[in-house]
Amino acid sequence: MRIDLTCPVELWQFELPSEGYPACSLMLYNLSDRLVTSVEVTAVLKDQAEEEVERVVFRGHDLDGRPGTAFRMVVPVNEKTRAASLEVTTEKVWFDDSSVWRRGRGPMTEYTPNALPNGRSLDMLRFVAGKNAVGYPNEQEGLWVCVCGRPNADYARTCARCRRTRDQVFTQYNREAIEKLVNQRQMQLDMKAKSAREDASRMQLEREAAYNIRRKRRRRIQATIATVVVVCAAAYGTVFHLLPYLAYRNAVTAMEASQWDTAITAFTDMADYRDAPELLKHCRYQAALEQLAAGDEASLVAARDAFLSLAGYEQAEEKAQEAEYQRAELFLNGGDTASASALYTLLDGYRDSDDKLKECAYIDACRLMASKSWQEALDGFRALGEYKDSALQAEDAVYQLALAAVEGGDPDAAMALLAEIPEYNDAAELLQRAHYVKGAALKASGDNEAAGAEFLAAGDYEDAAEQVIACIYDPAESLLAEERYAEAMELYAQILGHRDATEKYMLCRYSLAETAVRDKEYGVAVELLATLPDDYQQVASLKRDCIYLPASDALDAGNWQEAVDGLTQVKGHRNADSLLQKAQYGLADQLTKEDKLDEAIALYEELGRYSQSVRKLRTARYDRAAQLMEAEDYAGAAALYEKLGSYSDSATLYKKAVFSQADQAYDAKNYAEARALYDQLGKYQGSDTRRMACDYQLAIILAESGELLEAAELFESVSEYEDAGYQAQVLYYELAQQAVASNQTVLAGRYYAKAGDYADARIQADENYDAYYLEAYVTAQDAIDGGDYMLAATLLGNMDLNNLPEKYKELADMYKEAWYMEGVRLYEDGKPYEARACFDRVPGYRAVENYLDNNCYRILGDWLTDGKTHMAFRDDGTCTIDGEEKRFHVSGVYSVLIGETEETLVQAFNIVSMNDDSMTLRDEREESKAVYRFTRATEEEVKEALATPTPTAPPTATPTATPTATPTTAPANTNAQPDGTPDKPTEKPTEKPTAAPTDTPAPPTDVPGVTKNPDSFLVEDE
Repeated sequence: MRIDLTCPVELWQFELPSEGYPACSLMLYNLSDRLVTSVEVTAVLKDQAEEEVERVVFRGHDLDGRPGTAFRMVVPVNEKTRAASLEVTTEKVWFDDSSVWRRGRGPMTEYTPNALPNGRSLDMLRFVAGKNAVGYPNEQEGLWVCVCGRPNADYARTCARCRRTRDQVFTQYNREAIEKLVNQRQMQLDMKAKSAREDASRMQLEREAAYNIRRKRRRRIQATIATVVVVCAAAYGTVFHLLPYLAYRNAVTAMEASQWDTAITAFTDMADYRDAPELLKHCRYQAALEQLAAGDEASLVAARDAFLSLAGYEQAEEKAQEAEYQRAELFLNGGDTASASALYTLLDGYRDSDDKLKECAYIDACRLMASKSWQEALDGFRALGEYKDSALQAEDAVYQLALAAVEGGDPDAAMALLAEIPEYNDAAELLQRAHYVKGAALKASGDNEAAGAEFLAAGDYEDAAEQVIACIYDPAESLLAEERYAEAMELYAQILGHRDATEKYMLCRYSLAETAVRDKEYGVAVELLATLPDDYQQVASLKRDCIYLPASDALDAGNWQEAVDGLTQVKGHRNADSLLQKAQYGLADQLTKEDKLDEAIALYEELGRYSQSVRKLRTARYDRAAQLMEAEDYAGAAALYEKLGSYSDSATLYKKAVFSQADQAYDAKNYAEARALYDQLGKYQGSDTRRMACDYQLAIILAESGELLEAAELFESVSEYEDAGYQAQVLYYELAQQAVASNQTVLAGRYYAKAGDYADARIQADENYDAYYLEAYVTAQDAIDGGDYMLAATLLGNMDLNNLPEKYKELADMYKEAWYMEGVRLYEDGKPYEARACFDRVPGYRAVENYLDNNCYRILGDWLTDGKTHMAFRDDGTCTIDGEEKRFHVSGVYSVLIGETEETLVQAFNIVSMNDDSMTLRDEREESKAVYRFTRATEEEVKEALATPTPTAPPTATPTATPTATPTTAPANTNAQPDGTPDKPTEKPTEKPTAAPTDTPAPPTDVPGVTKNPDSFLVEDE
């Protein structure tokens, strides 16, 4: 089977098309963590002979593919299609976050399913792994197949479907692990069954034994009656039957009265009479229980012996152990730990015998401590591990041993012991004492240096500090004064931190390092300086000298590499920088002679313009480029020739190298790389033609991978190369057929048109275009001719009017004309705001902008006067006039009608002038015809103005002109007529504006029922 491992959805099930259902039903599973909303698939239907009968490319929309769930998708096919099998390839997947997954160009991954047939193996696997298990996991080339049947890339750590980890799958669900678990389960079931059978058998035996006892009792009663009769009848019966029975009854009576000794004697004398042996065991067991309960040693011994003699009867063995346990307790409580330990050992884990055994050992160890047998006590406590405070007791025993060693004159033994308990009580002080004792012994023997070390370790114990001075510090001072630095340093090293020993130690080390440098023993000097801080005297400089001086010697000797290595480490020291350049230059020349041009080039580049470096760098690059050309490393050669620029014939050789590199990439079928290289070269040696060859090959690859549109476009871009134009037509024709199959008629027409003269492409293009556009064209034209512009606009608005064919080019203009004419109709019908929605559909078309420049649109928005009077006009025909909600209409160009309803609209204002930011209105409701100026306001400005408290006296608007005043020039009027002709400026603002249209008569000066308030602009009905 084949699968694309990167695809976020997978096919679970499918149903082939049938006679009554011409579609493939696909059950897909969303493997991702995002919602899938759309999927595009290629479905290939095949017949019994595996021959393709139909290929469908289809995209399903509005899918509900939730993460980790299955969802259904239906792919329609031809009604006559019948198929025996189906192959589905997912091409694209759309997610709810607008991201898209696209199938790559790589081949599908082959794999072998791991599904097990129905049977015991599959049942066993599902018993352990769950119901979704289909087969044992396995590894195949480049992938691994999960227990759920999902193949995953070999680098995937979790299964894309069931989210199990790879380690878990191969560890827990392999065949061996499953069989092992199942076998263990079977053994558990077998053991439970066996235990159940044994319990049932035991219970049955107990029931039978109880029944037999009851039956025997009944028989005894019957036998007693019969015996009495027989005794009365014959003496023989009296002698041989009555007397044993009477003895038996007496024994039973004694047993029932718990007279165990009497009963035991009687039952013992009866031998095998009736059930006397069983009753004898019962009596002996009960007697032993009484002895066990008595609890004294003699009773416990007797109980133990009795229980041991009854082995196998009820819980006799366990009771025998209990008797021994209680005896051990008696011994322990009595302090006889030896006897108690012996018994606890024999009990071997019975109850808490092991803990009791430790308790005995603990008591013994404590006794040894009390008797100062430290070593034996230590062994005892260590054997007990963490029992109670054994660890602490062991430390105390070690301490006591160490103290004894110190007092006995064996400080080494004491120190060894104290090393085990460094944190114990005053062990540290005892350790100091031990060092002091050892130091005193060494000093007495004349070994002052060793003694000083011990006194130093003794710290502040007694006069240890004075002893250190006498044994080490004073001799070291004498050696330092004699400049015997090495010997003094060794002594100071032993007492670092004591007085100024550390400073003296550093001085000795530094002095030795200076001497080593003078003697050119640089390695010795480096070792001595390694532990000294750089800021001590001249340590930092001396360290650099240890590198600089041998590097300088190497330079003088012509050892260029050694000189470069050394001087590189000490840049900035003395004249190291200049010497480094000299060394690098010499090394570069040496590398050039050794034909190590890459290394030489790197050095020359670093040297910049030093000496002849620039010239030698060019020569080295040129020679190296020639080598690379000969070795067919054209990329490397091109890089060097490019750096050389115009040097010699480098520019020509650069093109040659790039051309060779491109040819190399082309021969290796790296067509994209080759194309980029050829593209750099323009027409050099036919590079433009070779670039087209690359595009041709890339198009072939795209076509083979199913990317038909991309391939067709690429073939089309190099149509003059070989048969590329023809190949493009073939692919466009195939794309057109796919579009037809997917009912994408207009797309099919475009692809057929691009197919040009191939087959019947032109005919098919016309047919598809006609099928899509013709009816709409005729209907829309008739609607426009009949004045039903909205029908035409709606019809064409639902059509794809992009890239229209020549035959239907005018559809775009028809669409604009329909909206325009509908807008004009609405405007002329007095519905400017409905018209505006139409005009907005076709901005810039014909006189649309002229219409939109009229005052009925300009007045829309919020306006404020200086007195904070607020007006707001909205495109739904409503307005706010100083806080009152009204209806309004702009009649003609200048008249503003206001009213409570459409039917009660009357002229309230005349527009004197208006532009984008300001508006001047004349109040037609009063004699004075006062004129007021408004400024356009934002929503925030309106809120701020309305929030400001109203002044005590209402603001009086200042008219821009009195009725008697005539200004020289009127305010600029930016209004324009619907046909686009600008209005002329008003010469006399005191005169009335142009009259309203004849269908809207001018309102009278005084309107009944209208209250006029020049400050508030309120219009109210009575």
